Amino acid sequence: GEMPSASGTPPGEWTARSPSLVVTIVTALIVVFTAAFLDRSPPRPTDAETAFAHTEATPVVVATSSVAPRLSPPPPRPPVPPEPAAAAAAVPLSDRERALLESLDPDLFAALPPRAGAWEEGAHPPCFVDDASAKRRCLPDYHVVGAWQSGGQAFNAKLGLRPDVREGAKPHFWNEPDKPMNAYLDLFAARAEETDDALQITRVGDASPGVLANTWTESQRLHRLFKDAVSSCWQACQKLPDTFNSGNASGSDEHTPTPRRLCVDGDANESAPGCIERASRIDAVVNGSASDFFGSAFSDSNDASKSSLPLRSTPLSVPHLMRHAYGAKSVKIIALVRSPLARLRAAFAHYAHYAKEFGEGEDGFVKFVDFFIDKFERCETEEKEKRAKKETLPDDAIGHTHFFTPRTTCAFHFEALGPDFEKVFYHCDQLIKTMYGTFANGWVDAFGAANVLFLRTEDAFSESAIVRKRALNRAIRFLGLRVPTDDVVSKMDSCDEASGCARATVFEEDARLARLDFGDGAAATRSETRKKIDAFFEPELDTLARLFGDDDEATSWAAWGRGDSY
Repeated sequence: GEMPSASGTPPGEWTARSPSLVVTIVTALIVVFTAAFLDRSPPRPTDAETAFAHTEATPVVVATSSVAPRLSPPPPRPPVPPEPAAAAAAVPLSDRERALLESLDPDLFAALPPRAGAWEEGAHPPCFVDDASAKRRCLPDYHVVGAWQSGGQAFNAKLGLRPDVREGAKPHFWNEPDKPMNAYLDLFAARAEETDDALQITRVGDASPGVLANTWTESQRLHRLFKDAVSSCWQACQKLPDTFNSGNASGSDEHTPTPRRLCVDGDANESAPGCIERASRIDAVVNGSASDFFGSAFSDSNDASKSSLPLRSTPLSVPHLMRHAYGAKSVKIIALVRSPLARLRAAFAHYAHYAKEFGEGEDGFVKFVDFFIDKFERCETEEKEKRAKKETLPDDAIGHTHFFTPRTTCAFHFEALGPDFEKVFYHCDQLIKTMYGTFANGWVDAFGAANVLFLRTEDAFSESAIVRKRALNRAIRFLGLRVPTDDVVSKMDSCDEASGCARATVFEEDARLARLDFGDGAAATRSETRKKIDAFFEPELDTLARLFGDDDEATSWAAWGRGDSY
């Protein structure tokens, strides 16, 4: 079974004994060791990090006075050894990176230890007593970060049926810039007050699906200066005329921008920068110099911590902000991801503005896919051209984004890369939010692969109960909790059914979307569109395979969800 072996017999020690005595003594030892093992409480995970060692619709936190009965605590079961971790380790934040993050969100860090108090030793969830208010405040133990239309909230509701897991909330704090940290801490402190000390290990989660894909819109906590600069510039430009004087010969040229438009967009030669270009120049993440943020190739004697750092694979973003906020406290990241084609179809069907813009039915879906992929690939091309022009500049003069691949830069900063991309309908949002591998790089970069679990929606909501329960058990082991009995797992698995879990009915729509195939999924999608989607997302699936490896019991990441595999 899954119980660790209790055998520790030194080789050769018993060879001189009689066979009957050997059997008697070995049997007695097994009984003693097994009894002691089963009576032992599971070890608490260390607080040291093991590997480091906007929403699309307004989120609603459903409050109800009637709480469905929780399942009885399971009988003691031995903890299962954790699954082997992938090789990718977290990249520690340098002193300069930590200082930068604190400067970008000072209120957040002022509300946390070490400034606001000291973390409680060994507490789950991570809590501290605020020095100023004497209130106990907490962060969640784990985050189910997405993806959208992939069932993360419904899956978290299943986890919340365990007596040692509190379902938590979905406040979308990390991807929305104007929510105060103290309110977030108080929300999870209230959940922590519900914990049962007799259970010894309790986990509280945040299931905000907008946090996985750190697009420009979803990472505004790090770009407030940019946002404010664009707003001020735009307001100033509105004071300029939007027409030409009749004597101006250029006024007859429909391609010549008006003074107001030129002020907003700038000119093609960048001799007159527009609002976005001006804002980019003061955004520390977009335009930070190489010597400020990178490793040995750009180190200096003033920051010894930089000299041993490898280059990051993504820009600083929400995962790095979260990592620094938690300090050395343990935190786990879970993502449910859906096959790219299925998620794109789900998003197209779920949000009416896409059908309004591109048309309904299969013709509309084809236009939706073609438009977003074409615009994104244009962004990649322009990024390559920009870098070719800047090859003659000193390293320190090259913007921060130029040390990442064009694909990564466009995914993280699409609408901030110029007025042409800012004007793209919804900034290619659904395409970019399906680029799982690109954003997984950032989560692993911040937390290490041992603390990041990617599950497939197709497994978590499979027609096979065996497959669904296997996904649940993987998450349970990942959180460091006891493996439940089969009966408890079966009750957890029924959570998304109308009669199975009253407390999770608020997530019924989330579960329904996760199971919906929108007309046999790929079968309803034209062959050329399937191939285009497969080609675009192939690098994303390859990245997931590299970061997390392939599950022996499931389809490989590289083959999973390909339209031509249906």
